[in-house]
Amino acid sequence: MDEWAGIDQQEVLDRFRGCKQTVARYMGLMLADFEKRLPPVQQQIDAGNFTFACEQLHTMVGSASSMAVFELVDLCRQCELECKQGKGDSALASMARIQAFVSSLALKW
Repeated sequence: MDEWAGIDQQEVLDRFRGCKQTVARYMGLMLADFEKRLPPVQQQIDAGNFTFACEQLHTMVGSASSMAVFELVDLCRQCELECKQGKGDSALASMARIQAFVSSLALKW
């Protein structure tokens, strides 16, 4: 399993001065945060509360960006855009892709 799939390895290691243990610690914190945020975001998209979903997704974009998980950044941005456009079905499909990516990443970290 490539633990770096979807992550700009050099970028994140530079940010943490090459310390893989620190990267792993913060990656775990980010993933735990995502796992906490995803269910309520999905519920709010189901309920049509796109404002809440957009706010949470925007926060998740920042978190993923800070850890150089740029594939996750793109997934969250796409879902945020769909929420801004009121495209609930598309946003739910994007949420499924986000959840799958986060679950995959959690198995590696």
